[in-house]
Amino acid sequence: MSTEATVSTSRRGAIFGAIGAVVEWYDLMLYGYLSVVFARVFFPENASPGVALAATLGGFAIGFLMRPLGGMFFGRLGDRKGRKTALMLAITMMTLPMIGTALLPGYETLGWIAPVLLIFFRMIQGFSAGGEFSGTLVFLGEGATSGRRGRLASVATTFSGIGILLAAGVATLLTSTMSQESLDSWGWRIAYLVGGVIIVVAIFMRMHMPETSHYEALEAAGEINEHPLRTAVKKHWRKVLLIAALAGYSGIVYFIVMTYLVSYLETTVGIEHDDALLIATIGAAIYAFTAYLFGWFSDRYGRRSPMLWSALALVVLSVPAFFLLNTGNLWIIWLTSIVLMIPLLFFTGAFYPMVNEILPTSERNAGVGIGYNFGVALLGSTAPLVAQVLINITGVATIPAWYLVLASILILPVLWTLKETAFDELADTDVDSPSAQSGDSST
Repeated sequence: MSTEATVSTSRRGAIFGAIGAVVEWYDLMLYGYLSVVFARVFFPENASPGVALAATLGGFAIGFLMRPLGGMFFGRLGDRKGRKTALMLAITMMTLPMIGTALLPGYETLGWIAPVLLIFFRMIQGFSAGGEFSGTLVFLGEGATSGRRGRLASVATTFSGIGILLAAGVATLLTSTMSQESLDSWGWRIAYLVGGVIIVVAIFMRMHMPETSHYEALEAAGEINEHPLRTAVKKHWRKVLLIAALAGYSGIVYFIVMTYLVSYLETTVGIEHDDALLIATIGAAIYAFTAYLFGWFSDRYGRRSPMLWSALALVVLSVPAFFLLNTGNLWIIWLTSIVLMIPLLFFTGAFYPMVNEILPTSERNAGVGIGYNFGVALLGSTAPLVAQVLINITGVATIPAWYLVLASILILPVLWTLKETAFDELADTDVDSPSAQSGDSST
């Protein structure tokens, strides 16, 4: 095969592997953007708006709590039956909550069965998502040579950002062009039907992606571990805890800087919803389409240093940044949000490829699935709630900044003791050159 053909195939394989991130984050953020609509549709009219919204957001939280279970199930499956098999099942399972939600009657028709089914669909989404992003990181990591894993892992970041942008665009279009009555009765369903189209395309693409050469070599050698989950917990528990700690920290930073900022700017700073959403959308676009540069940086200069300096930067910058956010000046807010995003990009650009580099091939999917999803579920997903509760208790508008500072200080000793892994081959593999696999370095 010619070099040009190999490059084309590898890029296509990386896209096919990462396409699930679009579906995952589209579904996740769409639920958040339409949560006020869901509160009206799936709960009785005489219910308090605050109670209905809280119950709706509870479904969001339950979805995240299901992720560790999904991480364990799909991680084990990926190590026993292959990366492609696990990713195919994960994205196929996402069809049920996407289409099911689109067709689900509201409270007026089903009564309390409606919100119960809505939360049930969120549980399935969370379970399947537990195998999606972590599984994608493993697939991409095993498809690159030692000098290019950061760049390939950045494809997952880019595609998750595209999912967020699509969700924001569809939600904004619907809410700005439809009356509340039309939006509540049928308009919101369009967003989920659009998601159904996206997921069908994603499934078709996944069907044509190859297995990773690392897993194929393991299978050919007869070295498949029938109990990868058990081995990962017993033999590699320190590495699993390390992944959980780093995933939890990156989740705290991500969900405060990229997600919570919208409601913070509205409720605490007092700017208009459209302005806050625009700032968040621009931030998501920058995050998605600059990720490759930060992946390249970690390939060139290593994983440890970017993560260490990112945490130090947030120790120094977080409090001044939140003071600037509270000026209410839109230009200052926009620039400040970008400043906060840069350390996050440096951190994820190094962390995402690193998760593959500390575990052996035979337990990689299980170990990453457990560690990543537990960290994000327990620490990352709860960060916006913790930040808002702290504001409510203390009345201090900059308290989320101190939360970032505390998290950054606590993670510094972990980062200081990290071993550099960027320039090593993946552990315990019989594959000398993974260039034949779909996700090769050319991406």
